[in-house]
Amino acid sequence: MCKVRILLALLALVMVIGGCGQKEEKATLSASAGSADFPAAEWQDVSHSTFSMKLPTGWKILDLTSEEFDSMVKSMVDSNPNFKSVEPTIRQLKTQGQMKMMAFDVSTAHTGFTDNVNVIISPSPTPIKFDEIAKRNRDTMAAMLGTDAALDYSEVNLPAGKFARIKYSMPMNTPSGGQFMVQGMAFVTAKDNNEVVFTFSATDTSANAMEKAADKAMTSVKLK
Repeated sequence: MCKVRILLALLALVMVIGGCGQKEEKATLSASAGSADFPAAEWQDVSHSTFSMKLPTGWKILDLTSEEFDSMVKSMVDSNPNFKSVEPTIRQLKTQGQMKMMAFDVSTAHTGFTDNVNVIISPSPTPIKFDEIAKRNRDTMAAMLGTDAALDYSEVNLPAGKFARIKYSMPMNTPSGGQFMVQGMAFVTAKDNNEVVFTFSATDTSANAMEKAADKAMTSVKLK
């Protein structure tokens, strides 16, 4: 598989909880039976022991145990120095098994940035409340961007529960010294003392299509 750059922007929002590492488990893709809302020709099923959802056909899951994951993280740090401080957190999330999935739209790989989604589920040793994690994620992202005005924050009720929906834009650098904007959308909730974050990222050119796909995909999410 060719190397593609994937933004992990909102991984920094999930606080790493101390404790034993977990055995890594791969999410799997399969053909969808299809429904009126999710036609089989347009959507596929994602299965994991902690969640399930649907993604557009053509998306692929990244093997988090491969060397390519390390390449993705390095590329992220190289493209924006602000991510250097969260690099250890990202790697620890993967090692501890809290990063459940990364998937990307291979049709956008030729652009130099691949539209993608990642899922983080972090256990807490104490009960957590939705309002607390929603505020913490919002405040953390505002700090990374330098202003709360750069965020579009709302709360949405989905079949899987109440989520904070955080939309943002941030600059990314190219190896040649240029710059482009990436739009991200994070959906944050609490489930059985777990902090759950689904993050979708896309360039400005495909941001509208990504937002539409993300909002629809989130209506298919089931937390186990």
